Amino acid sequence: MKGYRVYYFNPANHGVDALDLACQDETTAVYKANQLGLGRPLELWERDRLIVRFPAMGSASPPP
Repeated sequence: MKGYRVYYFNPANHGVDALDLACQDETTAVYKANQLGLGRPLELWERDRLIVRFPAMGSASPPP
């Protein structure tokens, strides 16, 4: 299992919470993060690497 971290943001784009995820692979981590987001903006990271940013309403965007 690999370690990932989900960071949640409020509507003003301030970080408000974080959650650790242990997943088999990156694809599973992206799926779980999207499910946990419940439409809130969030980012999924593996250590110091941004994997994906989900804006509000769950549509993913690739990292910059």
